[in-house]
Amino acid sequence: MRFSFTLYQIHEEQDEEFLLFGTFFEATMIDRKIGDKPISFEVSVGNYGNTIDGVSPGHGGKKKAHDGEEEESAPLLHEGTGDASHDLAVPLVSTTNPEKPLLTEGNRNYSYLPYDEKKPCVYIKSFWGDQTFRLYFSNVLEKMADLLEEGLEQVKDLIKVSEMASEEKMKSTLNDFINQSRAFIANAEKKPKLMNRTALDKKRLTLCKQELEAMSKDAKGIIQQQKKKIPLDEMMRETQSFIEKIRFLVDEPQHTVPDVFIWMLSNNKRVAYARIPAKDVLYSPVNEQRGKHCGKIKTHFLKLPGKRPPGWNVQGKVDTYLWLGSAKYAHTILDNLPVGYETETPLAAGGGHHAPPPPMSVVYKTKHVFQLRAHMYQARGLIAADSSGLSDPFAKVTFVSHCQTTKIIQQTLSPTWNQMLLFNNIVLHGDGKEIAEFPPVVVIELYDDDAVGKSDYIGSTVAAPVTTLSGEKYEPPKLNYHPLYCGNLSGGDLLAAFELLQVPDSGPENLPPVDPPDAGLIYPVPANIRPVLSKYRVEVLFWGLRELKKVQLLSVDRPQVLIECASKGVKSCVIQSYKNNPNFNVLGDWFEVELPENELLHPPLSICVVDWRAFGRSTLVGTHTINCLKQFLYKPKELPASPTKEANIIEIDKVTPAPGTVQSLQPQQPPTDHVYVDVEHGAPILPVPEPEIAPAPAPSPPPLTIPPPSLKPAPSPTSDPTKDGKQKGSRKSTRRSTKRKKRTIADESAENVIDWWSKYYASIQKVQKAKVLNFSDGKSGNTKETSGHVALNIEDEPDKKKKDKLLKKAVKEAPPNLATMEIYDGDLESEFNNFEDWVKTFELFRGKSTDEDHSNYEERIIGKFKGCFCIYKSPEDCCPGDGGQLRILQGLPPNHSVKVLIRVYIVAAFNLSPADPDGKSDPYIVLRLGKTEIKDRDNYIPKQLNPIFGRSATFPKESLLSVVIYDHDMIGSDDLIGETKIDLENRFYSRHRAT
Repeated sequence: MRFSFTLYQIHEEQDEEFLLFGTFFEATMIDRKIGDKPISFEVSVGNYGNTIDGVSPGHGGKKKAHDGEEEESAPLLHEGTGDASHDLAVPLVSTTNPEKPLLTEGNRNYSYLPYDEKKPCVYIKSFWGDQTFRLYFSNVLEKMADLLEEGLEQVKDLIKVSEMASEEKMKSTLNDFINQSRAFIANAEKKPKLMNRTALDKKRLTLCKQELEAMSKDAKGIIQQQKKKIPLDEMMRETQSFIEKIRFLVDEPQHTVPDVFIWMLSNNKRVAYARIPAKDVLYSPVNEQRGKHCGKIKTHFLKLPGKRPPGWNVQGKVDTYLWLGSAKYAHTILDNLPVGYETETPLAAGGGHHAPPPPMSVVYKTKHVFQLRAHMYQARGLIAADSSGLSDPFAKVTFVSHCQTTKIIQQTLSPTWNQMLLFNNIVLHGDGKEIAEFPPVVVIELYDDDAVGKSDYIGSTVAAPVTTLSGEKYEPPKLNYHPLYCGNLSGGDLLAAFELLQVPDSGPENLPPVDPPDAGLIYPVPANIRPVLSKYRVEVLFWGLRELKKVQLLSVDRPQVLIECASKGVKSCVIQSYKNNPNFNVLGDWFEVELPENELLHPPLSICVVDWRAFGRSTLVGTHTINCLKQFLYKPKELPASPTKEANIIEIDKVTPAPGTVQSLQPQQPPTDHVYVDVEHGAPILPVPEPEIAPAPAPSPPPLTIPPPSLKPAPSPTSDPTKDGKQKGSRKSTRRSTKRKKRTIADESAENVIDWWSKYYASIQKVQKAKVLNFSDGKSGNTKETSGHVALNIEDEPDKKKKDKLLKKAVKEAPPNLATMEIYDGDLESEFNNFEDWVKTFELFRGKSTDEDHSNYEERIIGKFKGCFCIYKSPEDCCPGDGGQLRILQGLPPNHSVKVLIRVYIVAAFNLSPADPDGKSDPYIVLRLGKTEIKDRDNYIPKQLNPIFGRSATFPKESLLSVVIYDHDMIGSDDLIGETKIDLENRFYSRHRAT
């Protein structure tokens, strides 16, 4: 046996002295279950500062006293002169003095510690290897990710106002990122080679440089957009991927300094803790390398140790000022403390050439009296805490040692409280300007009220109040949305504003006036803070309900839909027999409601479905909440489309003009290459025109409806763009489709399959030529903005071996004027917004949603509602629209049952997941439509992950098509490889006409 050894030179690691300093400014929201015995806090880093467990590492002759305080003979602030004497003995204090908790005003479940003017301090000396460069690198990367994330959030806010401004902001954010990356790389390359740098450090630095260079190159490509214009949402997705990559690089595998722990102690036991990464509070003279919370007052919520029960687990809230750094920077410890303090130093006499020791406490003798006004207006998208899928929400607002509660709103996920909570006589110590700049945070907790038992926690958030000092000009605060979180789960948004007003010496009478309270002594949000309301009209399209599951063991038979927005609403007609006809007889209705003029403050709209049962009982089926109404706002000035852009859409509009309709709601049927749905005597009113393309040898079969890349025929130059020509083509199309109906499917298939492949391969060749020519940017190829062409879902790289001869033959024989197809890189539903240009599909939810159940999303879906909304400012006259017809109904096809024949052509599948041990699969197809199922198990394709099926099938009725691929197994049950579902109804009525 041979052994090889590599000898490395081992360098002795030099320990460095670190100092951790902390000040406790506030300790509130302490759970009453902890008890009423005195409470103290312990701060530790590693075992340094650990007083309860009786361990503290001996280092260089240092020892741990039995009374819990670490004692040192060395000077606390070592100036690095080398001749430091040991004549100053300063005790290192890692725990605060025990204080008896007091009950919080307005909430007996919480208590607080009276840290009024005297703020206790802790300080611990520790010794660690001098490898802080690792933490510095992590801090630089983290700040880059934070700035990118901040810029991305600003872009998301700007999108609601202006797309151009948001795009400019996105580019400037990426430019800043490129500059920061260059600075990081340049700084890393010029660093001197440190003796204590390991091989992993060097490899990690190389990885960081490579990743940042690659991301900078991608970001530069996004900004320049040389090949093609990149849409804003794609830019945002790329930026989000940059953030995730940088966050991955931030995590340092070699820990240099342990994390800082804050422990709450009661009765000499550890009851709750907060863990703070050492890099977050690490000091560096270079701002980019400094921890984001170093020398700042930061709020920490304390958690229970061990496994935590579900719900609100916060055991307390502390506001602390923490500083961790090398002892040589000890003179900067107090630099960022709020001004206006006096220090209490330990009683120790010593030599005069040492720096003064850190204080035992800081005292703020100046006090100010404030009034907090919490303007609780409304919330949206809250978590469902009841089995009905709704909640009975109320909010608890906690500020310092005071707490108040809003009223309860029954059975809703979007409550409107319109309530102002007044907190009087709030005493804060410190400099007034410092308090105005860095006020204590307000904590808002939302609960679901239960008639029996404890209220369920459904989310919380924190907010900084807008502070106005006495003598300053008063400006009313603006309502803002604050995101709510329940554990790791997003819990909706709270629309509220918080203001902290200093009470002048003359008394609270001189504060800005408030509106008088109602009979229940509930103050409303003042009129100058409430949003300015205008009267809006909401038109509702009731199309139908789909896929409703059983509720309380019974099938839904007589459903009805209730629409509600800002306490106003409308009801649909009752479907008399859901099984026979799931569509509504009355298509449209409307109601008027007062909405804010600021679109960003619009309240949510809720869709509620109930089922009417025997004896007049109604049962809630499910609900859906629409939080953003912007997509349904109707603005007449945006109706005219540019003649140079989306020319095909304008032509379609000429076929069935609808002067008052929203463009996105016009269900005009576009021209299709052929009529693929054979409509019987119950056909829709709208014509199904056909484009005048150059004559092909034979009509092509229908397109595919399975994902990846899809195809669309491009318009031929011989097409007649005039209105009359299109109408003639429509009549011609109808006659041809009638003739085709008399032929058999076998005849059609035999004649068409060669032509279809010819057209397909001619399209492939066209795309490949375009790639060779480096995308000459021909406008005719831009089909994302064209509509009215048949779209296919086919991979542009089929099996070369099987189709090579056919490819050559097809391309050779293809006539020069053969209509080609445009290739898409994704499924058609993604390309054309699920074909919801005429009607939207809303999923209905039922049951509880908690942060413990991340996997129950699909289980909560009880069915789907198909409909749409059109929201616009109410006209002065009372008629609902032009000529008395609802705008949302103009140009809409009737929704009575239509008999259709559905043909499904499955050509090929790509990149299937292997299901057999040899890394292959034996795929075959299963098609499901309603209760009909076609299983093609006998025709499975062995040992193939990219099978070419070439199969077809026909279906009656129903609208949701499932295409499933199974793996054929000789023994045992077949394995599911994958499944996709296609809404045929959306495709049939869509103006893109993708059938």
